[in-house]
Amino acid sequence: EISGRSKNLVIKWNRMGQDIPGDHDTDEFAGAEFNSPFEEFSLVMELRNTRCESPGTIITQRPLAIYVPSERVELWRTGRKEYKMKTIIEAHREVQLDMCRPYVMIFEWIKGIDAAHASSEKLLEERQVMDLTLRVAEQMKFKGFLVRDRKPHHIIVKPRNDGTLARDREGEILYAVIDYELLVRTRAREQSIKRIRRIDYHQKQKGR
Repeated sequence: EISGRSKNLVIKWNRMGQDIPGDHDTDEFAGAEFNSPFEEFSLVMELRNTRCESPGTIITQRPLAIYVPSERVELWRTGRKEYKMKTIIEAHREVQLDMCRPYVMIFEWIKGIDAAHASSEKLLEERQVMDLTLRVAEQMKFKGFLVRDRKPHHIIVKPRNDGTLARDREGEILYAVIDYELLVRTRAREQSIKRIRRIDYHQKQKGR
């Protein structure tokens, strides 16, 4: 508590450079890698700002800070692969990344429970969980993003005192999306971003 105010926080270790656990031999996971801490924050902020681009809002945890402890640790203790880290560092020269330092992501907590928990509490039927997961994926895609490891555990819903879940004016279940280490832009959005940057670059060159 500071000056009478407080926040509930989520603290997560960033997993850049590590192997993605489990069997992910699918097209959706082709070339998938954990985001660096700065990529993760940047993509979350971009996703949050899409409310200004198109109808609808994707609610996320609010990014607050990236904490980098001063001590360095041996690479093998981080779980990172050296060849993966070299590729990440080379691709992000605008920031200084240290493969031997841990990075801690700090987000603001979102009240509620995940969709899988809601199912176990009988607040959602199995079919509703599937429908909600697909709806979230479709709305994320509409905004130009996807999460490669989409799952009910990454969708937060809000129980009400009457034993139901909070809904919007159209009667749809309100939700928030968490866990952004495998958040990426869709191919179409990535191409659009590159095109906008290229146009912006040429405009600036004209004005020199």
